[in-house]
Amino acid sequence: MKYLAWLKGVLEPRYTPPLVPAGNDRLHCDRMASYWGPRIRAFLDFDLQEYEVTCWLHNLDVSVSSKMPWSKTEPELRGLLAESPFDDEARNRIVDAIKQHAKFKDSPDDSTILQALRIADKVDKLDDATMGIIGACAMRGVQVLAYDPVRPFNYASTEESKLRSIYNDFFRQLEWYGMLPSDEARALVSDDSMRFYVTFVRRFATFIARATGLTNESEGDIQKALGVYYSRFA
Repeated sequence: MKYLAWLKGVLEPRYTPPLVPAGNDRLHCDRMASYWGPRIRAFLDFDLQEYEVTCWLHNLDVSVSSKMPWSKTEPELRGLLAESPFDDEARNRIVDAIKQHAKFKDSPDDSTILQALRIADKVDKLDDATMGIIGACAMRGVQVLAYDPVRPFNYASTEESKLRSIYNDFFRQLEWYGMLPSDEARALVSDDSMRFYVTFVRRFATFIARATGLTNESEGDIQKALGVYYSRFA
């Protein structure tokens, strides 16, 4: 599609470090669109071209500013969509998916484009845990400490605005596994990757406990994050 090629040409420079952190860059958008799209479409019905455009546009909030109000992001988004071949209904569906893609929980009335976007955004960081770890460090490393030296364990909220350390962000990602909306979506994530992620967190927690002199309470955090899936990866 000529429009997608044009859109990528516009956005790729803006989605390249140092304008965005590694892990939330143009490579992330490309994987979501070209790699994950066909795999998610095997069990979820949506228009692939519409989805690919949504993947490339979903990073606008990261490129502009994580604090940019939607009232300023939406006009630019609609301006870029004005060049697209989609009708108004599809454009509105794309805008809605991008507006809602970072919300905490899925809803029964989510469009399939929004569902697919949220699945891809998660599994791209979980199927190979190394990418999730790199992304968390790159994204949060300029905002928070690696760990809280006073209360490193027993993580509380994993809302992005409330994260107090990179350690907390690892659990935000581990929570995603259980939050995926279906077994088909979870099947996209390899068990080996999840076990590696858990092993990495345990190793990091051992370092934190040694550095702080505090009792290592990470296992409780891991169990909380994985919920009913804890025994599968413990």
